[in-house]
Amino acid sequence: MNRLIRITLVLAIAQPCLAVAQAPAGDSGQTAAGGLGAAYIAFKYPELFGNVLSLSGAFWRGNEASNGPPFEWLTQQYAASPKLNLHFVIDVGSRETVGALGGTAPSLMDANRRLHSILKQKGYAVEYFEVPSGQHSPDTWRVRLPLGIVALSR
Repeated sequence: MNRLIRITLVLAIAQPCLAVAQAPAGDSGQTAAGGLGAAYIAFKYPELFGNVLSLSGAFWRGNEASNGPPFEWLTQQYAASPKLNLHFVIDVGSRETVGALGGTAPSLMDANRRLHSILKQKGYAVEYFEVPSGQHSPDTWRVRLPLGIVALSR
């Protein structure tokens, strides 16, 4: 079965569950969790998902996307595991510098930089972009999403 069909099937099955779990309208945190979720699913099922596109990924989060320490849990998992056959496009805005949870957790920019660094050290195919004046908002992502898709198709 080709990868696009598998992804479509997984999304069709998961969509009702995701719709229930979504944050209230206007809460952009659901998109950051999408980048984290994509990287986690690819980590667990690399034979199904060879590409990861993350826009403002919430890589600061703890185990199972918790708000508690140890922060950057998924980054630690990638660091401690053998390299997988995955291609990443990671995109974060240059204005995403405020620490999560009122400053008690890393900022999106810092957490994305650290994940990028670990992936590069381990030899992953990774394209990393810090978007000048980019913010944690759909206005930034709307422009960046097509560029990320193109980058993954190379």
